[in-house]
Amino acid sequence: MLKIYQATFENGEWTNITELPFNSDNYSTAHPALSADEKTMYFASDMPGTYGQSDIYKVNIDNGKFGKPVNLGPVINTEGKETFPYVSSDNEIYFASDGHPGLGGLDIFVGKLD
Repeated sequence: MLKIYQATFENGEWTNITELPFNSDNYSTAHPALSADEKTMYFASDMPGTYGQSDIYKVNIDNGKFGKPVNLGPVINTEGKETFPYVSSDNEIYFASDGHPGLGGLDIFVGKLD
């Protein structure tokens, strides 16, 4: 299983390495991407409640505390694999998917976030 961790870079070394609270030994969490204001993290996961093989989720960050992950829903996620999110400063989410119509494999798609 893949997991997401946070850490602090101090004096040339990574310290305070901690596992995020929504990780699990039963599913993967991977490919984190922060919003421009660093108040929201987007990531891919196959946690229970996904539409397909893996979905894109978001989680709010408030004073270093992580909220509950929220699935971005069926406009973004499909029965296939959605992964590798990136959020631009214009609040657009770029991600790879093999479930949306495209050329095949993990094509790149973009959507506007509310």
